[in-house]
Amino acid sequence: EYVDAIIDADDSTTTARDWVLRRAVQHLPKSYKLWKNLWEFQISHNDNGTDTVFACLERALVTLSSYPRVWIAYIEYSFEHSISCTHLRRTCNRALESVAVSQHDKLWNVIVPHILDSNCILPWESINALLQRYCMFQPDYKIEYAQLCERNGKWGPAAAAYLQLDDAAFQVNWESFCELVSQHSLQVERAGIPWQN
Repeated sequence: EYVDAIIDADDSTTTARDWVLRRAVQHLPKSYKLWKNLWEFQISHNDNGTDTVFACLERALVTLSSYPRVWIAYIEYSFEHSISCTHLRRTCNRALESVAVSQHDKLWNVIVPHILDSNCILPWESINALLQRYCMFQPDYKIEYAQLCERNGKWGPAAAAYLQLDDAAFQVNWESFCELVSQHSLQVERAGIPWQN
């Protein structure tokens, strides 16, 4: 309550508020509320560039790595202020490795829209790897994944995705699969699918 009172004080300067928040998280490093206040404050008063915010989020993860909300903030900020493809890919992987599987849906709800955005800087290989991982978590997405592969001219992975569908879904998409195999047989064969049998 004392920290909140100082943070909300009208006469407190940006530097003083930043100092108070930094001191607070040093004394209470497991307080999600204090860390959240600090990174949100640094994002809204980002005079020192993105490195300060990334450093703050990394420090928060030292004690709060199992909290999905910290990773969500980190992922969203990373996609908005893309440093590099490697950084984005590693951030997503670290988040999925740190958070319990039962809470992965919260992470995927942020990751999937970002990687499917036309402004995403990730190469197809990284997007493909993440989407394949998402298909293991959410098998119903395999149809959309197959169609996405087709739209991007990735005929082999599209055919493989169609083959992984359950019987009912495969029957519905049988014509799409046959058309894919007949028009792009070489790429399908390179993907290791015995289409001639």
